[in-house]
Amino acid sequence: MKLIMLRRETFKKLISLVFILGLGFFFLAMAPRPFEGEKASDQSVDGVFSDISFAYTSEDFISFVSLLDRDFEDLGNFKDALQEEFLSKKNLELRFVVDSVLQEKDRIFVRLHWFRKSTTSSGVISKTKGKSQFIFRQTPQGLKLLYIRGNNPFF
Repeated sequence: MKLIMLRRETFKKLISLVFILGLGFFFLAMAPRPFEGEKASDQSVDGVFSDISFAYTSEDFISFVSLLDRDFEDLGNFKDALQEEFLSKKNLELRFVVDSVLQEKDRIFVRLHWFRKSTTSSGVISKTKGKSQFIFRQTPQGLKLLYIRGNNPFF
């Protein structure tokens, strides 16, 4: 009789263990996974921020403008202000920290904060920081900057 009771208890424990393991595997299978498009977008975002930062700190006007979308908001004034910035400052440093990335159709919305350091031609050092949202458009040539919302890190 004791042997039967012992086997019943062992059997109940085994059934409970199998049930718990089954639930665990079920929830693992149901967990949301990023699809390949999101991974590619994250990689593209990292690349475009690297390109933007390099063009800006190198004061390479042509390379920087090539990263802007043809429909960039107030493109003419932005180009003029960028040229003025490159002429009046030296030793530009810019660092981005991406907080979130959201893709919707051909647009990629990136929330970030940034840190900038520059030196004027007279030697005055300026440090600024801010929060922005960059909106990019996916084009055949890659991501192009369409809008900047919040603080503009470039001026």
